Amino acid sequence: MSISKMGIKLWLMGSSKKFVVLGALIAASMWGGWAYYVNLQKSDADQALQAAVVQGLYSGVMTLYMSLSVLFIANKTSTWKWKNIWPVLGTSGHTGLALAIVHFVNHTPALLKTISLPILVSIIWCSILTRKHYSQRV
Repeated sequence: MSISKMGIKLWLMGSSKKFVVLGALIAASMWGGWAYYVNLQKSDADQALQAAVVQGLYSGVMTLYMSLSVLFIANKTSTWKWKNIWPVLGTSGHTGLALAIVHFVNHTPALLKTISLPILVSIIWCSILTRKHYSQRV
C-alpha cells in the first residue's frame, strides 16, 4: 500500500480523523506552551517565544505526520516479530531526531528540557496509534 493510499485511508476513517486532528491541535498548543515555559527560565521572552513557535508548529505538523508514519511502518512490518514495536521505534526515533536538530539550529536555550517530554509523549502517542491500527484490522 502506498503512502498516499494510507493517508487517504486514515483521513476517511471518520472518528480516527477527528482523533488525529484533535491530537495535533492539542500537541501544538501544549508543547508550544511547554517550550515557552522552560525557555523563559533560561532566556528572555523573545527567545522563549521563538522556541515556543518552533515547538508548537513542529508538534502540530509532526502529530499529523506520525499518524501516517505509524500506518506506513505498521503495514510494512505486520509480519515481523514484535510487530507492535517497529512503528513506535521507527516513527518516534526519526521524528525525535528531527526535533532535536530543529531546536539545535534554532539555538533553543533549554534544548533538553524542551524536547525530552515531547519525545516521551510521542512514544506514547505512537503506541496508541499502533494499537488502534492493529485493533481495527482484526
